[in-house]
Amino acid sequence: MCYNISETNLLTEGDFMQNVKKRRFSLIELLVTIAVIAILAGLLLPALNAAREKGRGIACMANLKQIGMFLLSYADDNDSWSPQAFDTAFQSGSGTITQTWQDRLMFYYMPNIPVSNLHHVETKDGKRKIRPIFACPGVGNAEFPQSDTSSVYRHYGINQHMAEHAKINISAYSGQRLAKLRSPSRRSWAADRGVNTQTQVLNENVFYITGGAWKLTQGYNIGYRHVDYANFVFADGHTASRTFRNTPESFQDYFFSSNNEN
Repeated sequence: MCYNISETNLLTEGDFMQNVKKRRFSLIELLVTIAVIAILAGLLLPALNAAREKGRGIACMANLKQIGMFLLSYADDNDSWSPQAFDTAFQSGSGTITQTWQDRLMFYYMPNIPVSNLHHVETKDGKRKIRPIFACPGVGNAEFPQSDTSSVYRHYGINQHMAEHAKINISAYSGQRLAKLRSPSRRSWAADRGVNTQTQVLNENVFYITGGAWKLTQGYNIGYRHVDYANFVFADGHTASRTFRNTPESFQDYFFSSNNEN
């Protein structure tokens, strides 16, 4: 049996093009689709960013928890004193080494490396990199050129009202040994550091206040970078978060210092 193709039910070219036209999106439909996608993205992105920041804050808290354990270990080994913010009298086999409080904690963090390398910032291949527990995930800059002396390299600061009571230098304030704190769980010890308001660089080693309005005028401030809150570790080793509003403003508050514990 022979078939004539022209007599079959195959679509003609005109019918085919007509069906294609029926299936195409109109310009309005495309614009509506794009608008819906944009709205959904606008709703989801803030939530995703908030979740990401929350994760960074949790990782930062874990860093401070470990730092708190090392601070307590240091105090146990040094007659209940806190490490100094800066120690220029530390002696090693090669002479005097200037160390920060983070550097002193390296004895507990990485006890097997040479004393000359006990620094919380590692220098390697022309770059400096903050060692992991001293690098806050919320800063996002833990590596920088060795020649750049003004870069971000101190993410956490120690409460100077605690640090200056250290064993070597107790002349600045009345001594505050951990063993004599009446409420260690209320005394802040280390925290997120903020940008120095005078230099606009995150390069200070302490947070320090001398009176009211310190949050706006002092260069040694606290960094509220985790969705408006900062992380703290206290003198008993526990960690907690504080917002800008619920952080005391006076150095006389027990949160920072007290002149009647000697």
